Amino acid sequence: MALTKITVEVTPAAEDLAEDVFWIHGATSVSSVPPHETRRILEGMFQQVDPAAFRNALATSLEGMPEAIVSFTTEEVGEQDWQVDWRNNFKPIQAGGFRLVGEWEAPDAVDEKTILVYPGQAFGTGQHETTRLVLTRLEELDIAGLTVLDVGCGTGILSIAAERLGASRVFGFDADPDCRENMQHHLEINKTTRVTLEIGTLDQFDLKPYDIILANITIDVLKSVWPRLARLLAPYGVLISSGILEEQRDEAVQALEACGLKIREIRRDGEWLLVEAS
Repeated sequence: MALTKITVEVTPAAEDLAEDVFWIHGATSVSSVPPHETRRILEGMFQQVDPAAFRNALATSLEGMPEAIVSFTTEEVGEQDWQVDWRNNFKPIQAGGFRLVGEWEAPDAVDEKTILVYPGQAFGTGQHETTRLVLTRLEELDIAGLTVLDVGCGTGILSIAAERLGASRVFGFDADPDCRENMQHHLEINKTTRVTLEIGTLDQFDLKPYDIILANITIDVLKSVWPRLARLLAPYGVLISSGILEEQRDEAVQALEACGLKIREIRRDGEWLLVEAS
């Protein structure tokens, strides 16, 4: 399957805003080429993208920074070529106490705080702020013996982390069939025993109440599933949502409160938020 690679060269001050545009437009991965003193190079991979719309969105996001965009290129690449490129640019990621390491770098490094990752056509290898926000918060909770639901699980990284933290049972699902191979590979290389991941939508599963529900997806999808997720929370359960931009804070809070939930905490990393409710 051919993928589209967009490469953007920007000034250092524009790097974070430019990266957000990649994620907002559905990038499956974003890599940062080793920094240069006067420029940054970001490479994003897309299953589907309108390059012209992406460039317009980038220009709008950086309109207050004259000459922030140094160059902009697109090209079609094969999946195998992308995986090689991704591996060459991937660096271990620290998220709270968790360390995300490429499978090829440390195939025997599985322990309670090391998660092995491998590129595939699915969101969630720990590069995005929202994934790191959820990992860090999850680690702070005492979830030993609790049940966890991972909505829009992508590659399954959050589900694997929940098991490592002592969850008794973890179930995750994603509507994107391209996630299937990658999520199962992540379960295998991380030697999971209490995690089940499936392809499907919320309405397709007969779900019982969960103690912890994770939902790291876009605001539009979150708003559509929050009413159902609120009913799936066990007594004293916690709903942790991310994929929310700072500008969507009020919208998210109002939608959660309309479901009868109380906001417990809001955290921010760059332009992205984690909202915790119960």
